[in-house]
Amino acid sequence: MPQLLELERTYTRLARDAAFQRELTRWLREYAGRPTRLYFARRLSG
Repeated sequence: MPQLLELERTYTRLARDAAFQRELTRWLREYAGRPTRLYFARRLSG
């Protein structure tokens, strides 16, 4: 399947790309690692 081969080539290229890895780390830190909007509501939790 050509799409899977393209995906594999792209992954292989980006896995070695330091600039991409820095950008990925930044996005993961800012969005995936950000604090949740949920919080403990002490007065409502009794």
